[in-house]
Amino acid sequence: MTPGQQGAITVKAAVEYDGKEVITIHTHENILKAHFFTYVKAMIAVYAPKEYHPDIHSTKELTYLYKIGERDFRGLNFSQVNLMDGEANLSDAKLMGCNFSQANLSRVNLTNADLTGSDLSHANLSKANLTGANLTDVKLDENNLTLLDGTILTNTIMPEIRMEIIGESRLEKVAQLLKHIDPQSESRILAIHSMTDSIWWDNPLGQKFWEVNEELIKREISIQRVFILPEVPTQKHLQVIQEQLNSGIKVACICQEKAKDVQGYRWDNTNLLISENLSVPRNSFTARRIMNGQTESGYISYQTRVVETDKSLFNALWEKSEKLPTQANLQEQLANLNT
Repeated sequence: MTPGQQGAITVKAAVEYDGKEVITIHTHENILKAHFFTYVKAMIAVYAPKEYHPDIHSTKELTYLYKIGERDFRGLNFSQVNLMDGEANLSDAKLMGCNFSQANLSRVNLTNADLTGSDLSHANLSKANLTGANLTDVKLDENNLTLLDGTILTNTIMPEIRMEIIGESRLEKVAQLLKHIDPQSESRILAIHSMTDSIWWDNPLGQKFWEVNEELIKREISIQRVFILPEVPTQKHLQVIQEQLNSGIKVACICQEKAKDVQGYRWDNTNLLISENLSVPRNSFTARRIMNGQTESGYISYQTRVVETDKSLFNALWEKSEKLPTQANLQEQLANLNT
């Protein structure tokens, strides 16, 4: 209830029938009318569903009910909600089938919330906390990058989405996702790096990405990386490989000619990274960059089929590559890559 002359009460009704449940909400300054209209809406929803048109609920209604422990909001329309500057805590809430399209959920705490089947298209999800949330069958924009704009996706059950994204932006999003890996989960990184340009790891982008790798190693997350090398590796190639071996990364190498046809796929122009979460499989993703001359394409995908396909291709390339022991004589071993 909101006190004062302009006071109001928000009432929620939950009606079960025929194995289903209908939830309705109504706000009115008159306490009796608030209850009356809430139950009238519920009866219409049950007995005349074709005539029932769900209200678009306000930010206040959502936050008021949450504060008193009413955490079940399934099927309600919150498409105009703006929680960015409010008490945005919806952890553990039941939000299945809700309409959050165009809502502002920036910085909202949605830890362990169940959003199964909800509409989040055009919603602002930047910097929201979706740790442990269930996003199964959630509707998003075709390229809803606010989902990757500082959003915490630790052990989040992700929908089957794929986002086309290239260049520095892709690398930044991948780095962000890797930082949110739960060290308590059983996770590992599988990566392929086409190292025709050995100085990449020394430029600012490469250095930032290497720092992310070092952080993962400190958190005891396993990394396997295949380097695709030119026929005659330079001293700089050896230096990069040795540094990664010394850090604890499992490294294998293959020359670019041998990498041109592995399971019918050309790998000499491709970078790949798979983040596999064995504890929460639907949190696994794959990111790929392909160079075709001067044209770059790339994606980040949580689609199960794409993750499994990329993992299979990685394993095939790993088997075909030369595995390097930690104390390897790199000069000798890499000299044999072409034979």
